[in-house]
Amino acid sequence: MALVLESLVDGVVLASAILGFRSSPRGGRRFVSLTMSRQQSTWRGCSRAAVFVPQPSERLPMTVVRWHVGHVVVVVVLLISALAQAADDCAFDQEHQARVIAAVAKSAPGAVVDVDNRQVTWVTPKKETTVFSYGGCADLGSRVSRSTHKTTPRSQAQVFALAKHLAERFWSGKQVSAGTATDALVTGLSTAAFTVDVNDGRTSFHVRDPGYVQLYVEHEFKDGVDKVTIAWQGNF
Repeated sequence: MALVLESLVDGVVLASAILGFRSSPRGGRRFVSLTMSRQQSTWRGCSRAAVFVPQPSERLPMTVVRWHVGHVVVVVVLLISALAQAADDCAFDQEHQARVIAAVAKSAPGAVVDVDNRQVTWVTPKKETTVFSYGGCADLGSRVSRSTHKTTPRSQAQVFALAKHLAERFWSGKQVSAGTATDALVTGLSTAAFTVDVNDGRTSFHVRDPGYVQLYVEHEFKDGVDKVTIAWQGNF
């Protein structure tokens, strides 16, 4: 990618020559001069260095312009190919994840969509916030949280009830098709097949299941906001 970006810089410099500036061979390498008409000077550059020097402007011959245009086209094609290759390097389908985010966003009104970060947010008039995320490159997972203004924190039973509701609402639907995560979470909570971790005011309930690297419920109460989060990361 770094090489492609360097080539893109070369291409921009070369493309600027098309605007009406001079190209000349020097020391076996091609230099490009860009006219700065208001300052009556030129910007002369090569592959990795540039020097600002006075220079009269000259128009490029059409044969040189064609050469530069061809060079820029090649650079752009290389950049697109590199970006496509970066997406291909992911173990999980990025386009599918974007479709899932779009589908989940349509499931309830008022959604604010962040496709790049694979996230959807809803805020009710009472300022209750629900955030859904789904995706990954090397690993695939999902996270759902709900934050509610409350005077006292939810009890453990209330936390587990909300966790079950969020899992069934977001994971068991046809958009995500992660019903096995819902089943594993609900079963683990109901049978106490979990470990508890308390850290910095957050209590996490980690459910043990061979199908998931992580599967947990997290509860936090801070500054009058009660937040419950559920998450899974697949072991596949």
